Amino acid sequence: MTGAEGAGTSKFDGLNKAIVELVGDFSLVGFETLAVEDKRSMMSLLRAVDRAGGYAFGSAEGANDTVWQVAMREGGVVMDVKDVQERWIDRREEFDELERKEWEEEAKARPPAEDTPAA
Repeated sequence: MTGAEGAGTSKFDGLNKAIVELVGDFSLVGFETLAVEDKRSMMSLLRAVDRAGGYAFGSAEGANDTVWQVAMREGGVVMDVKDVQERWIDRREEFDELERKEWEEEAKARPPAEDTPAA
């Protein structure tokens, strides 16, 4: 920035500083880890988005609890950057094999689909 912008003489300096302090003091901004190839990572992100948007607070369970009590009960960060590092970089082949075996077990446990004629 140059000139007046760099000197901090904007008429919004006080407002900007107050907003930055508010966001910092109350942890209003957070970051989540996302590995788009990983279903658990996607579900963790969806839960975080639901909490942030208030969707997680719509149930009748714990109706007498405050919004903050419900938010904390719903759980915090489930997946960390280290989890993504381990799953997708450090031990990818090993986890791919475990995941493939889980899918095979799920397929064996699932009842066979009935053949229904197409309409």
